[in-house]
Order: sequence, then structure tokens, then C-alpha cells
Amino acid sequence: MTMQKYLPPTYSQKHWLWGNVHYLVKNPLQFLEKASIEKRNEGVCWISSPLVKLAMVTKPEFAKHIMQDNNKNYHKGKIFRFLKPVLGNGLLTSEDDFWRRQRRLAQPAFHKQRLAEMVQTMVACGEELANEWLSAYQSGDKVNITREMNKVALMVVSTALFKSDVKAEIAGINESMEFLLDKIIERIRHPFKLPLWVPSPENWKEKQAIRQLEQVIYRMIEKRRKSNTHEGDLLDMLMEVQDEDTGERMSDQQLRDEVMTIFLAGHETTAVAMAYVWLLLAENPEIDARLQGHLQEVLNGKLPAFEDLKKLNFLKNIIDETMRIYPPVYAVERYALADDEIGGFHIPKGTNVIISPYAIQRDATWWDEPLRFDPDRWNTEKVQNLPRYTYFPFGGGPRLCIGEQFAMYEMLIIIAILRQKFSFSKSPDYKLRLDPLVTLRAWDDIELVISPLAPEGGNK
Repeated sequence: MTMQKYLPPTYSQKHWLWGNVHYLVKNPLQFLEKASIEKRNEGVCWISSPLVKLAMVTKPEFAKHIMQDNNKNYHKGKIFRFLKPVLGNGLLTSEDDFWRRQRRLAQPAFHKQRLAEMVQTMVACGEELANEWLSAYQSGDKVNITREMNKVALMVVSTALFKSDVKAEIAGINESMEFLLDKIIERIRHPFKLPLWVPSPENWKEKQAIRQLEQVIYRMIEKRRKSNTHEGDLLDMLMEVQDEDTGERMSDQQLRDEVMTIFLAGHETTAVAMAYVWLLLAENPEIDARLQGHLQEVLNGKLPAFEDLKKLNFLKNIIDETMRIYPPVYAVERYALADDEIGGFHIPKGTNVIISPYAIQRDATWWDEPLRFDPDRWNTEKVQNLPRYTYFPFGGGPRLCIGEQFAMYEMLIIIAILRQKFSFSKSPDYKLRLDPLVTLRAWDDIELVISPLAPEGGNK
């Protein structure tokens, strides 16, 4: 006798035609939180839709099952097809043997020793931004933190990738990236938009933005091949690595795809996280004051060196707590290649399963007062003993973000440099509204009031 296969329970709020998915598209964050709370006991929620099979898991052990234990049964979700026109077949979008080969080729570029060499690049970018601010702002001026963190993160990843001076390209790269991110989210939210191959004025603009980025990347690759010089940057490493089995190197197309992926994933998520760090510090002056004391104790006014990073434990707690509350990647999606069973429920082949760091990392089952900004919680025994996947801003399993350590070093360095020279307060008229695009952005750019500090730590 065959056991009856039961689908997970369906979320209660439904549209008469579009089912649950109407509310998911209309307000993703609200849906993820409400569905997580409603189906907390089951840990799995079916999301009704006339177009796709869709489910959501809300327990850490089920996230672990999909992303780690049974990861071979799951590909990146169908949503990632919207990234392919921009990213090509890079690490973020490729699958199976090709992905494993590319990951193996790219991994040495992110080893600890290589990252230690990039610390100086990160420090130089942070110091340059600090000097720009000292020239541009006086106490009481407003600073667009969203824009400034985006600028410095793009400079870090560009310099780490290419080492050569890419300032002249930054404005164009940033403009194209912003435009393409907007277009990606449009296609995700409106799946009936004309495919990119259809000739239309709107599609032409999108393809033109992709071409502009490609031209920058191919120009850098060609210049490096012709110069025959060794810069010791990420591009060099990616160009030099060879497959252990075949001896093959990456083609220009593969290099283009990986560089584009590093450009997008390597600056967008880090910039978003740093902007929220500054906002939360401005909202919590007592924690901000403790951070200033912590930096004084560890760095005493000097620029951070690689050996200092492991000592910046309170700053790391602040960054972790920020990404817990505002994870830049607020949801990931996996596609079931074959039938599966999760929590006793049947997950049919072809189901897109949503896993939401945003929902799980704000779940009161695991986190006391989950919406309270409390960096000290990371020193408690309870948090240190939480199950894996109660906190996973960089994903997990074999597809754990290859740039996790790069991003953490970058955030520690940039924030440490800037906080030793400036403090921020919140503008009274600013109210945060979250905008779940490709990453979890602020609806309106975060603007804060800046106060440059005297060298001894007092206000100028």
C-alpha cells in the first residue's frame, strides 16, 4: 500500500485568482514574516499560485536539508534566470559539473593568504573616502550613506579585481549596475514582460547597459593579456588558474561571467550591509560610543592591519547583528530536481522552495527580542549554540558565498577607518522603509548627519 503524500499546508491569505503568490509579490517581506509565523510549527508552507509550484521552509533544519544535506536535489531557483543576461554562466548562476569546475578554479583567489594581500587595497579605499569626506563635509552636513557605501564598495571590488586605477570607469559602471538591478527586479515581479531578445526600446536600453559593462571588462582582460604583467589581483588569479584534471584555463567568456558576478555580488551586498550598520549606530548612540572606545583600544587611531582584524570582535558583533536584522540577501530560492520530503510533507519535483534569512533570523523561536539591535547577544551561550541556519546571511552548504571572508574583512576595515574620523546621528525626518529588490535596500537612500572628529576623538 502506497503512503498518501500530503503537500505542506497552504498559507491562509489568498487572492481569488492569483492565490498566495499575489501577496508574496505585493509585499514580499510582510508575506515572508507572516507565513513564517503562521506555519511556525509545521516549518513548511505551500504558496498557492496558478503559474508555478511554490513552497517556503521556515525552520533552520529544513533550510539545512535543502542547502546542505540534500543539496544535489536542488538547483538555484528559476528566479536566477533573470540574472543570466547580466551575469552569464558565473558562479552565482551556473550549476552541476560546470559550477564545480568554476568554483574549484576560483577558490584559490579567495584563500586567506590572498585575502591578507588585499587588506592594503581595502585600507587604501577606506582612507581615500575618509579624506574625501574631511574635505567635503562639515559638522551638521547630511551625507547620503547609501550612495557613499556603494561607491567605496565598488572601488574596493574594482581595485581588488583589477588593481589598476579604475576611477574613470566607476561612474559608468555604477550607473549601468543600478539600471540593470532595477530591470532584474522588474522582470522578477512582472514575468510577462517582453523577453530581452524581443526588439523594443526598453530592451535595447537594457542590452546597451550590459554591453557597456562588458566593454569595461573585456578591455581590462585584453589589456592584461597584452601587457604580460603580473598585478597580483583577482583578475590575475582567475586568468592564471588551471583545471587540475585538464590543465584548461578560463576562456574570455568565462572570465567575463565571473568578473561580472564579482562586480555585482561583491559590491552590492556589502554596500547594503554597511549602510545599515551606520543607520543602526546612529539609532543606538550608546552602542556607537562603545564602538568608538573599542576602536581606540584596538587601533589607537591608526589604520587597521590584517593582524588587527581578529581583535575587532565588538565591531564584528555589530556587523553580524546588522546582517541578522537586515540581511542583504533576504531570501534565496531552490528548485527541486526530484520529489523530496521535508518535515513529513511532500515536495513535488519542479517546486521552487523559498528559504528566507530575513524570516528565520527574526524568528522569536531562536532570537530574544528579535527586532532589538543587540550586538552583545553574540557573546551569549544561547546564540553561540544556536543550530546552523538560524543565521546565514552568506548562504550555506556547497554554495556558501565564496566571497564571505572578503566581505567581512572589507566591512571591518571600512567601518573602522571611517568611525575613527567621523560620528553620525540620525536625521529627524528620515524614516526607514525597506525595499526588497535583488537585495534588501532602503526605499529612500539612508541619509545621516555627519560630525568629523578631532584626532584625539573629540568633535571638531
